[in-house]
Amino acid sequence: MSTPSPGGHPPEHPPEQSPPAPATPPVPPVPQSPPTPPPAPQTPPTPQTPPAPQGPPAPPPEPPEPPLSALALERIAPGSPVPSTRRGRVRALARGLLVIAAGLLATALLTQVVTYVYDTVFATDRARSEDAAQDRLNDEKPPFTATADADLSALDADEWTIVLDRPLDPAEQRALQALDVGSDGYGRQAWRILGPLGARVIGTTPHLDEAATGVASPRSGPTTRFRLNLFSDRTSPLSVTGMTAVDLRCGPSTARFVLWHPAQGEAPYPGVHFDLRGPDATPVITDEGDDQGQRYFDRRRIDLGGNSEPGGLRVAATVGNESCDWAIKAAYRDAAGTRGEVLIRDENRPFRAEAPPIAPTQLFVTQFAPLRLTPCHEPGHEEETLCRVYSRRGA
Repeated sequence: MSTPSPGGHPPEHPPEQSPPAPATPPVPPVPQSPPTPPPAPQTPPTPQTPPAPQGPPAPPPEPPEPPLSALALERIAPGSPVPSTRRGRVRALARGLLVIAAGLLATALLTQVVTYVYDTVFATDRARSEDAAQDRLNDEKPPFTATADADLSALDADEWTIVLDRPLDPAEQRALQALDVGSDGYGRQAWRILGPLGARVIGTTPHLDEAATGVASPRSGPTTRFRLNLFSDRTSPLSVTGMTAVDLRCGPSTARFVLWHPAQGEAPYPGVHFDLRGPDATPVITDEGDDQGQRYFDRRRIDLGGNSEPGGLRVAATVGNESCDWAIKAAYRDAAGTRGEVLIRDENRPFRAEAPPIAPTQLFVTQFAPLRLTPCHEPGHEEETLCRVYSRRGA
């Protein structure tokens, strides 16, 4: 029931009824806890790391470094007591150095004494051994060798001949005919034209005007001159004691050109002369003097080797109407008394003794009355006097 309001007046409106209280919602059921999971497997206990080993105990502190003088004294005289004071150490060091110096000096002196004794005792044997070895090497060398150089001295004489293995062409003939026949040195001027072409010079037989009584000059004939040079590399001396002409091979001249410069008489020639027109020709002295005309090696010899100067001879070799190749067999004797023979050539070539051809293709002759160069091979000159003289030389 509602209580009337004050003043007795009924309420203008019926009293409102309170709405029914809302129903209490049902309490939801308490959710049940999920089932407890099974216990996790127990982790095995972590093994404990053993304690790290402790390092070696720290080294004791190094003693202080000894003084330099003490170290030097210990090196010089190990085991010696080291003085405690610096002055004492220096004195001890000085004494040690003196001892070392004395030892080194004694060693050097002993070495000198031993060396002197060794050299004195064994020097003779060593010298003999070295001499024997040197002698063996010396004996292996040839006794001597030879070369030949052309001797153009005939061109300065009164008579000479130049030969060539081919005729001159027209230009060469004009150059030769342009020379002054009567000038001094005409032979040398002609040689400057003909020598480069391969020409050779032929002289005359040496005249022996001072030969002893009973020694006659050899018959005149074509003569080749050359300088024979002899060399020896041997350290011991030796002497050439004889020479003989050998291996003579002769035949007609191969020359086709001749320039003949005739003269009256013969001239001397200092040197030796081989007359190849006879057998076993030996050198004869042609120098002026008492032994002119004598066999060279009956009076003289040629010394070689042993640091002596090279030897040499001026050789004149005379032939007949044919040119000849030849060699020289030389006998020698060395310092030991050993005798031997050597075949001498112009290096590897034989010597050549030239004769002019009997009937050359070209023949030029110098004349003096009148003074001119006559071409005997040309028509109209064959009967001139000197041209006929030349043609009769081979008869």
